[in-house]
Amino acid sequence: MKEKLLKIIKHYGLNHQQRKLEEEVYELQEAIIKGDDKEHIAEELADACVLLMQITNYLKIDVPSIDKIMEMKIDRQIERIKNEKHDHMAK
Repeated sequence: MKEKLLKIIKHYGLNHQQRKLEEEVYELQEAIIKGDDKEHIAEELADACVLLMQITNYLKIDVPSIDKIMEMKIDRQIERIKNEKHDHMAK
């Protein structure tokens, strides 16, 4: 799959695929806001993920490093949620 993703982004170019990602993320957002069915949302998610993976591979960004950053951000948000609960209970 990696080779196919690189072939696509090399053909169209990074700038074009970045604009395409923007378009696909907008379509995903619209599907979620409109409350479309799960299948349509899944399709829009897949479109955005394909472009994200093209860019990730093209820029040679290590997926485990992305996972590590995601884990850090998730933990930070969980901590914020805990603090929100404590703030509400203190009032």
